[in-house]
Amino acid sequence: MKRVPYLMSVLALILLVVNAKASTINGNPKTEPLAHSLLWKIEGADIQTSYLYGTFHLLAPDDMFLQEGVEQAFAETDQLVLELDMDDPKMQRTMMKNVTMHDKVTLEDLLSAEDYALLDERLKGFMGVGVGLFKKWMPGMLSSVFILEVIGTQPASVEESLMEIAEKEEEEVYGLETVEGQLDLFHSIPYEVQAEGLVEFLHNKEMAAEQMALMTELYVSKDIEALYDMIENDPSSSALPTDTFLDARNENWIPKMGEYASETPTFFAVGAGHLAGEKGVINLLREAGYTVTPVLATEID
Repeated sequence: MKRVPYLMSVLALILLVVNAKASTINGNPKTEPLAHSLLWKIEGADIQTSYLYGTFHLLAPDDMFLQEGVEQAFAETDQLVLELDMDDPKMQRTMMKNVTMHDKVTLEDLLSAEDYALLDERLKGFMGVGVGLFKKWMPGMLSSVFILEVIGTQPASVEESLMEIAEKEEEEVYGLETVEGQLDLFHSIPYEVQAEGLVEFLHNKEMAAEQMALMTELYVSKDIEALYDMIENDPSSSALPTDTFLDARNENWIPKMGEYASETPTFFAVGAGHLAGEKGVINLLREAGYTVTPVLATEID
């Protein structure tokens, strides 16, 4: 089984951050309180009993864990479905093909000379290569690379750990979305807006580290509602297309999840930021007629 490329995990993590911000901007009302659990059982008349797990795409190794009950849930399912099919050998090549900006735009067109030089310096400091390798990348994607700088060491991936279990259980891996579809989300944001976010990363390293630390703390505590609401009081504004980045993606997943689980018990794993909220996956599954309940440590045989 091909191991998940770290850059694809970075892509997924930046979408998690975007989703958290978009959800609070939209101002959706809260649903009933959710249990502190990353693992949820999905049951329904027209599906095989399946499971849903909230992931965090990149973690410091010391923070890496899988909630108790995951191994048992895998024993009861026959396939793993992630946001992306990270077992696809063409995935990294597809990402590299679609990560560059359209119309021959480069970072030199979007950044001041001073910020471009600072970007070059920072990249050399923690990646060992300068901005030249990335000058055609979308700024939003390059911003996500700085998460590796914040972690400060070789990161761990929850998805990779789940894929290792799937490999041991000889389960196939599938995806709810395509790489092209996720990257199209970034292309939908004006490159100038993305560049503003990149410059903010460059000049506010401490803020990025604090946000990452808070997200990690909430994830480790399994508080998916607090993770969803973590930046509710953030005064910063955003031009992100909320319906596209969060609500529409979650809504698109529900019928696909039903199809996957209709004949085969399935272990679904998506970013934990997708689980809570009125338009979160848990509530949408319930609205679709499924019973979704938390799997807590006290309930595990």
